[in-house]
Amino acid sequence: MPPSNDRNCLPVIFLAFANDYGEDYLYKLTQEEKNLAKALRQGDRDGLWKAKIDSHTDVDSLFEIFDDYQERIAVFHFGGHAEDLGILLRNANGEREFANAVGLLPFLARHKGLKLVFINGCCTHQQAVELHKLGIPVVIGTSEPVDDAMATEISTQFYTGLASGRSLLEAWEGAKEKVATKQGENSFTGPLEKRASGKRDRKVIREFPWKAYGLDENSKMQAWRLTEASREMAETADKRQYLAKLASDCLNLPLSAMSDEFGGDELVTLDKVYIDLDTTATVMVDEDGNPVKEPQTMADREKMKTRPVKAIEAAAKNPRLVLKGDPGSGKSTFVKNLCALLARGTFPDGFPEDILPIFIQLRDLLSKLAKVAVNELPATQAQAKLAMVVQDQIVEELDRLECRNFSESLLASFREGDCLLVLDGLDEVPFGQRDIVSQTVRSALTKYHLKRVIITCRTRSYGEANQIEGFTDVTLAPFDHEKISHFIQAWYSAQSGEKLGLHKRNKKIEDLNRAAVSGELQDIARNPMLLTTMAIIHQRDVGLPDKRVELYDLAVDVLVRRWRKHKVGESLSTSGKLNEFLKDDHLLRPALERLAFEAHCQKPEKTETGDLERFRALEILEEGHFEGNLTLANEFLDYVDQQSGLLLGNGAQGKKPTTYRFPHRTFQEYLTGCYLMSHRDREREVLRLAGKGDYWSVAMQLGFEEMLFNRRSKNELLNLAYFLCGREEAANQAEERSHLWSANIAVLLGESAIKSDRVPNGGETYLNRLRQSLIARLSGALSFDERAEAGRNLVRLGELDKLKIPPLYRYEIKGREFEEEFAKARLTELDLFISDWHPQGNGCIHVYEPLHLEGKNLIFDHATGLIWQQSGSERLNYADAQKYIDQLNQQKFAGFDDWRLPTLEEAMSLMEREEKNEGLYINPLFDLQQFYIWTADRYSASRAWLVGFNYGYCAHDRVDDFIGSYVRAVRSGRQSSR
Repeated sequence: MPPSNDRNCLPVIFLAFANDYGEDYLYKLTQEEKNLAKALRQGDRDGLWKAKIDSHTDVDSLFEIFDDYQERIAVFHFGGHAEDLGILLRNANGEREFANAVGLLPFLARHKGLKLVFINGCCTHQQAVELHKLGIPVVIGTSEPVDDAMATEISTQFYTGLASGRSLLEAWEGAKEKVATKQGENSFTGPLEKRASGKRDRKVIREFPWKAYGLDENSKMQAWRLTEASREMAETADKRQYLAKLASDCLNLPLSAMSDEFGGDELVTLDKVYIDLDTTATVMVDEDGNPVKEPQTMADREKMKTRPVKAIEAAAKNPRLVLKGDPGSGKSTFVKNLCALLARGTFPDGFPEDILPIFIQLRDLLSKLAKVAVNELPATQAQAKLAMVVQDQIVEELDRLECRNFSESLLASFREGDCLLVLDGLDEVPFGQRDIVSQTVRSALTKYHLKRVIITCRTRSYGEANQIEGFTDVTLAPFDHEKISHFIQAWYSAQSGEKLGLHKRNKKIEDLNRAAVSGELQDIARNPMLLTTMAIIHQRDVGLPDKRVELYDLAVDVLVRRWRKHKVGESLSTSGKLNEFLKDDHLLRPALERLAFEAHCQKPEKTETGDLERFRALEILEEGHFEGNLTLANEFLDYVDQQSGLLLGNGAQGKKPTTYRFPHRTFQEYLTGCYLMSHRDREREVLRLAGKGDYWSVAMQLGFEEMLFNRRSKNELLNLAYFLCGREEAANQAEERSHLWSANIAVLLGESAIKSDRVPNGGETYLNRLRQSLIARLSGALSFDERAEAGRNLVRLGELDKLKIPPLYRYEIKGREFEEEFAKARLTELDLFISDWHPQGNGCIHVYEPLHLEGKNLIFDHATGLIWQQSGSERLNYADAQKYIDQLNQQKFAGFDDWRLPTLEEAMSLMEREEKNEGLYINPLFDLQQFYIWTADRYSASRAWLVGFNYGYCAHDRVDDFIGSYVRAVRSGRQSSR
């Protein structure tokens, strides 16, 4: 290897000596020091290593030298007196100083750069064994007191061999052979010892007293060479630089710059505010919180508690993981924080130590994939080419981090699979290119046998078409109140501005907590990305708005005008004209809204932002907002990309971006909705987009809210509602959707506000035709989610008792006996949600109407024609459950005498697709107490089926179970029409 130009990066060989000038003087120790210095001198001169010699070592100097050179010390050699409990040194006053192994050995083991420790003194066997156990790769020690001359001989021959380029094993065996040649086989003499006569003699040792621990047959250290240590040290330095740069890059928060309220340049980094994320999966735990297996009986189940599976637990348990979640749920944040932890040497439980993290944005593969003609190559060649794309991207990432020197080592770890490969943002890949990206990932997994891979993707973007075999997928859960509070505490604790004293900080924490866990903002605060936005807005302003569109309006202002500190283009100045443009909302907002609409048109999927070509963005800006000033249009695009973060540019490094996208779909949809409500021909544009599918529904809803809450255009919004539902019948799916959107507006405005309107064909007349239209929408051509929304709107618009809504479903009403296979097939056929059997089930559309009859609370589900008890019984065994039903009928509970136990299908029809009622999969209208209920159906003569809303499941239990289950009685309200 050529000499290093930087001697500060060379490996260090630390030679420490300590003699005793008393009776036990080591007369050859000075010679050993000279011999080792001579052996290592040439390599020192050639820049292969640095030999650091301390002739009179004491504890202080030993520690100081290790502190000076840290991880650079590759070899530590001690020559002098020693024993099992430590080594004997001399202090600055020339007095004996014992270095106790209790502290010395852990200190040495903490220096991860150490490859070899040679304790060349008497009886150091125990120290050598312990050091090797503590992680030092090779340690040489002695089992007996050793002769001074032989100790000098073996160390001289050993280091001479190492310095000449021999491997560790070769140098050690050569040194042993030289000593054995001089001493004779199995006849080694120890040091002079006093006899009873007062004479001094030498003890004969029958076995070779020096032993090297860590040079066994399977040890990689056998081939280690001192002459290669500088290369290894350089690789170590490159590795440290890569890990430091990666950690810094991952911890960088793009939305973290402080608002104008606080001075200084302090930044909030991810590690200061990161909150552990949970998944939607749960695990049963005992009273001590330890995971337990699924209990067999309801009695056992009652003893157990559940808690969410943490995202870090899922990543540790599943070497190949797809991490799903909603936009802004923290997918990228989690994997970046994990990469930063690993890069900083913190290895969570379940992760092997020293695993190398590699982070790749999947979108960045696209430019390289465009050059691979997959369809023109044989399958094996195509697979190899695609796998190389991932490898090439790793090199590009190293270039970006300015760590190209580490490419050889990192690629070697990648090819051997000794890394954590993070592939972020499968959902951010354009829909038409997801197949090729998924194929690329599969090819890389096959070729390089990667052991640990995490892929992130939005939940609704991970379907059968792009699923990757062999991966477990988990979904991130939203923040709960506790995590929201922890984040707020962490956010304000991270601020160090002088203006934010302790009293003001605590007051802000209390105020933001109150706003974030109550009212309409509660749902927004459960999203980590939007909670961060809220925190920044709150830090700048006195309080927070009550409506989400008011928050989005402020968030856009923060993104465009205030988040500059943490951006690549912070150093770029804006021109006077651009500054004027940014200050004028009458110019700025229409430009952003138009760009958002154009981007939204590019992506007919519901879960991702759209890519907007630069040339198209410039056309829009130049023609509509910059009056032909192309220079200003270019400057604006650069500003929003590099300084504001509202648009993110993509393209070749060092060049202008070729495309732009919004960092979060929420902002794209909000600004798109604003654009639609400002459209010159608003009514016809909305009607036109209704024919494009429910892709436009969220943007449209945000537009309606913008008109009502931000623009205060109530009458214009009411006119739009009338236009969208001009008649009761709908001729096609587009008109059905326009009626649904009209109902969304009606719910926003409120029933009383509409009734007070006296416009012909509006007011009460409009509400009547809208309700009848919504009844038809329950079973129309719209998607399940849209039809369910129609049902919710019916409930919100009231007067359900007058509408005579025909039931949508018909279930068995008599009890039967059947086994699990029939139950699974039947419930799956009905598309009911079952957390373990059919988690993709849609469930039922519900039109719930609370009733209060004869002092009893009931719930009428118009969609099934069933009337339910709002609450129910205490725990009962099956026989007592039947008695409870008989008592209800004898008492004519709520005026009826035809109450019964529900069938399994009827009880499962109550199941929601997600937790809604304080952790239960049932509508909050129902009482919490009856979290699992008996059904009329039997599994066998001794077991009956029950439904559990706590886990979203069904099971069977013994009818004589002494703990029992609950009863929620049901009766048929009206006969089904189909």
